[in-house]
Amino acid sequence: MRRLTVLLLFLALLLATLAASQEFTYAGFRNGGGIGNGPNLTFNGVTELRPDGILRLTNETSRLIGHAFYPSPLRLLAGAGGKNGTAVSFSTEFAFAVVPEYPKLGGHGLAFVVAPDPRLPGALPSQYLGLLSAADVGNATNHVLAVEFDTVQDFEFGDINDNHVGVDLNSLVSNASASAAPVNIKSGDTILAWVDYDAGARLLNVSIAAAASSKGSKPAAPLISFHVDLSPIFLDQMYVGFSASTGLLASSHYLMGWSFKLGGGAAPPLDVSSLPSLPRPAASKNRTSLILASAFSAFVALVVLAGAATYAAYRYKNRDVVEPWELDYGPHRYKYSELKRATRGFRDRELLGSGGFGKVYRGVLPGEAEVAVKREWEHVVLHRDVKASNVLLDGDMSGRLGDFGLAKLYEHGANPSTTRVVGTLGYLAPELTRTGKATTAADVFAFGALVLEVVSGRRPIEPSAAPEELVLAEWAWERYAAGEVEKVVDARLGAFDAGEVAAAVKVGLWCSHPAPAGDKNRWQNFDRPEMISAKSLDLNRSFVTRAYSV
Repeated sequence: MRRLTVLLLFLALLLATLAASQEFTYAGFRNGGGIGNGPNLTFNGVTELRPDGILRLTNETSRLIGHAFYPSPLRLLAGAGGKNGTAVSFSTEFAFAVVPEYPKLGGHGLAFVVAPDPRLPGALPSQYLGLLSAADVGNATNHVLAVEFDTVQDFEFGDINDNHVGVDLNSLVSNASASAAPVNIKSGDTILAWVDYDAGARLLNVSIAAAASSKGSKPAAPLISFHVDLSPIFLDQMYVGFSASTGLLASSHYLMGWSFKLGGGAAPPLDVSSLPSLPRPAASKNRTSLILASAFSAFVALVVLAGAATYAAYRYKNRDVVEPWELDYGPHRYKYSELKRATRGFRDRELLGSGGFGKVYRGVLPGEAEVAVKREWEHVVLHRDVKASNVLLDGDMSGRLGDFGLAKLYEHGANPSTTRVVGTLGYLAPELTRTGKATTAADVFAFGALVLEVVSGRRPIEPSAAPEELVLAEWAWERYAAGEVEKVVDARLGAFDAGEVAAAVKVGLWCSHPAPAGDKNRWQNFDRPEMISAKSLDLNRSFVTRAYSV
């Protein structure tokens, strides 16, 4: 009986020793076998084993998950029965590649995983990398260690960039992370990674290198060196493997080789030359991209040519026609700029006289005799009834002034006096009722009343209002002087930009100034330093248009 007890104890110690020093190597995954004990792997999700021996965890389809795990659980805690034990040292090396559907846009990444269940139940794709669900992030009961190779910057989890490596404990918020540069994870090239845990020093090191440049050699310094005790994370029986996922953007995540050692010492090195070659993008997809790019370039060129032809036709249609007599005596057509120089800017000293339709100036053309230049001015249009009901909105919600039934034309410099006053009360400039002269300043006054009406939602004259609010312009002046511009605004506008409102009120008040020539005229008041700038006027126009549409 005593011998049997000793034998059983010896066998238990032997099994514990074997379990603590377990290792395996996959130099490719042909036939699901490996070197050494080489068992099959447990697949989950869309993971597939390709005929060339490469493991493809995901393809270029949105929101997928792929898992591949070593099928037997490993004993990662040392101690009696694995309870309240300490984490065991381990080392792993693997070769992987990420080929995004669109260059430089990865989605989402893969991770080396140590978990109690290879199915990772409830795990989600996209930023969750097929590791956890939204409700499980941060739970201590997860017992999950993951080293992520992330190709998307997820602000939800505080990712540092879209090309980084992170160590995750029971969460997707990395406990330690570092940029993978100069290695580009989503380059499509084969990348080597090493994850080593020293249980005695309680130190987790992560290293990466491009397979082509490193020739399989491990970097001298790790990318991440993280002091951590994994004993609270691990259970007695744990599974090791890989997880990957895609999101709105997708990548193919490939695994070409994997070695693992439990119980101290480095994992068996992978021979890069013996690993299966990474498949390159299909030629048909490249041809499709080339065809699309060519078609787009041809379309752009066609549009440019059509525009050039249209412009040439316009220039030809509107060209100056040379009459037969000009062929004998030379062209006698001059640009306005040439005539302006000839008359020294139409200076008064060059004035020869005034005719019925303009003034005549003395001018000297280069190399020619003196000439007389008559200046055929444009008419001035007075609307004389600018008000809200005469403003129309087009399909782009831009204001258009309509109803020119009371409009009047007169020449520049002529006397615009009229025998009767026309317009609408509240929009009439004070000087108009005294002098009877309808000028552009009178239309400006009416525009100011219109602007204040739009901003405030009140009529220029409101008979039913309180005496102090009867005349809108006077009430608005009082509010502006008291620093209460916001009280002028119609409450029905809802949210509004305070700067635009202030600009609109200033426009309305200065246009409605009782003196038509405060400095020179109402419009020139905007040149004063305390007035708004031309840029503010542009903002005001957009504000007025939006407010009027309400």
